[in-house]
Amino acid sequence: MHRLLFIMIILLLAPFAGAVGASHWVHTTEADFKKGTLHNAVATNLGDIKLSRAVKTILEQDPDVSAVYSMAQTPDGTIYAGTGPHGVLLRIKDDKVTQAYHPEGASNIFSLIVDSKGRLLMGTGGEKGQILRLDPADAAKGKAKGRAKAEPKVEEVFSAEGVQYIWAMTQTPDGNLYAATGPNGQIFEIKPDGSHSVLIDSDENNILSLISDGKDTLYAGTDPNGLIYRINRKTKGLFVLYDAAESEVSTLALDSKGNLYAGTAEASEPAAAPHPDEGAKEKAGRPEGTGGVPIPSQPPEAPAPPKLPDPAPNEPNPIPKAKFMIGQHLRTGYMLLADDNPDDPNNPTPAPPAPGQPNPGKQKPNPAKPGTTPPANPNQPQPPEPIDFGKPRAEGNAIYKIDPEGFVHEIFRQPVMVLSIIERGGVLLVATGSEGLIYQVDPAAEETSVLAKVDPNQVLCMLPTADGRILLGMANVGSIASMSSGYATEGSFVSPVLDATQISRFGKFRMHGSLPRDTTLTVATRSGNVQDPERAGWSSWSEESAAQEYIQVAAPSARFLQYRLSLTSKEGKETAVIDEVDVAYQMPNLAPVVKAVKVGDKLAAALE
Repeated sequence: MHRLLFIMIILLLAPFAGAVGASHWVHTTEADFKKGTLHNAVATNLGDIKLSRAVKTILEQDPDVSAVYSMAQTPDGTIYAGTGPHGVLLRIKDDKVTQAYHPEGASNIFSLIVDSKGRLLMGTGGEKGQILRLDPADAAKGKAKGRAKAEPKVEEVFSAEGVQYIWAMTQTPDGNLYAATGPNGQIFEIKPDGSHSVLIDSDENNILSLISDGKDTLYAGTDPNGLIYRINRKTKGLFVLYDAAESEVSTLALDSKGNLYAGTAEASEPAAAPHPDEGAKEKAGRPEGTGGVPIPSQPPEAPAPPKLPDPAPNEPNPIPKAKFMIGQHLRTGYMLLADDNPDDPNNPTPAPPAPGQPNPGKQKPNPAKPGTTPPANPNQPQPPEPIDFGKPRAEGNAIYKIDPEGFVHEIFRQPVMVLSIIERGGVLLVATGSEGLIYQVDPAAEETSVLAKVDPNQVLCMLPTADGRILLGMANVGSIASMSSGYATEGSFVSPVLDATQISRFGKFRMHGSLPRDTTLTVATRSGNVQDPERAGWSSWSEESAAQEYIQVAAPSARFLQYRLSLTSKEGKETAVIDEVDVAYQMPNLAPVVKAVKVGDKLAAALE
């Protein structure tokens, strides 16, 4: 009878003593890659990693600047930047930044344009909103006469009772100037002789954006109801083109065919406790874990496909393939560990996980409420306190395309704030807030791609310069950078910490993508048994391994793993692209642990 009991215990433990198969971490979507750390590289909405556009910092930090709201370039090539929270006008010449002017009583310079005579117009915000005019030629004349420090001549062009913010300006060919203002939602018409009148007095709080078609039509975007107006400036007729779901229409652009593009930038305040009378609302989420991918059932056998040319015609310059012999089997798909049995039906090749959704963005500037913190040391200037931020709306923000007949098409939606749009030949360059991403949107091809990511996560404005670059004005640091058409010469991606849930050995690192000539791609790995890789106890990064389709992970056995991709481009003309990463790992077979043995009454009686 005792022998019978021993046999039954063995049978109960048998299912737990089988071989443990390989598991895989698979990264193949934008959401997968955005969990890692990117330097001079971007995770695109196409689900790949590549070098970003080359971005050069011109202004890193200024104790008087926490946001660059607007930029303009005068005919002599000088670039001016309007900033906050101290209303400093910056001058940029040959990529050197100096302070040009500080309007008295103004805390922000929200808008800048160059008028038809080459003079700079500044729209300010504070207790009193003004339009000021600065003539750069005056300073040039002063220098020509031998004055080392020639102050620019500045005069007030416009101010009105109740106007605190000049959010946007535009000038029409007849010389009239139009100003979008707040907090009373008015558009003013300023004549060349200096007289002004209210063109539109809306029910909105702020007219945030304003653009002219070069004739008699103006377009405006509002806050807080997200309206897009079409205005006949001759008849003062107003028509609502679209009532957006978002509360703020922050930026507008027109193309040569008369299509209007409107970007929104709604942000919600930080979450507060629900009102006692309101029911709790639950939001569905998605798991954020990076654990192993469960192995599905073995798919049915399929006939071998015809052999394709290597590389395939649609895949130029693929990452080099490397073939590894495992026993008598040559595997070309997902790699197995050396002691896996490829013929075992209980140990099939895993499939990649279903793509996830991108995370929402984080924050948006509130330009009307900047603040400063007194310096700890009065003799040492300190940077101003960061601008107050809120979270973007959960549904994200959009760009709407409104055709000349008034039909509206949503062409872009991401969990960001759309803060600036430049249109060139029907293609849009889009600056956003919350993650510092610069997008390119091609509505005709229905394509959206990420061009660059900057460290200050709010790109408030863009300026195409005469030399072909794009200047970026940013917050929270208040920096200025230039973006060229070429790629960065080097960049990297460090994966999030991957958790095997227990100490495991690591197998093959598989990559798929392209590797053009004059570019390089290398891989390094490290591992540890504490979750934070910055704590002592993790291994050092392994030697860099040149990219191949399969690379043996060099990190020692451990619970946690990270990988690093390093990309270079010799001349910045091309970039390596990685669209899939698969890392195999295997947990060891664990000895069964018997915590308790229970014997039923009938079996106990039989054993007596």
